[in-house]
Amino acid sequence: MAKVNTIRSIGLDEFVRENLSNDKFRDAYTEERDALNLGMQIARLRKQAGLSQQQLAVRTRMRKQNIARLERPGYCAYTISTLRRIATALNARLDVRMTSLGEETKSAR
Repeated sequence: MAKVNTIRSIGLDEFVRENLSNDKFRDAYTEERDALNLGMQIARLRKQAGLSQQQLAVRTRMRKQNIARLERPGYCAYTISTLRRIATALNARLDVRMTSLGEETKSAR
């Protein structure tokens, strides 16, 4: 009789939890998650302020294309000075933090 392989279906949260102990996975996951979150935060705050990308560009003295790039999921070349300009233009506070990897693993659980 042939051996039957079974496939276990798991959700994304469980997959992440199971793989966070792998340093390479954790580093890549954290970088992508943070980049995705930051771009989404900029877009959300801009929309809450009732601004278009063009209007935010004028307030920050940047080009509209740059604002669009900063809001793009996966973009990860932010500079502190650019984030300060955006935060100021959106009347927001810039909060840059570092946490230990142990805290990162705990917060994903």
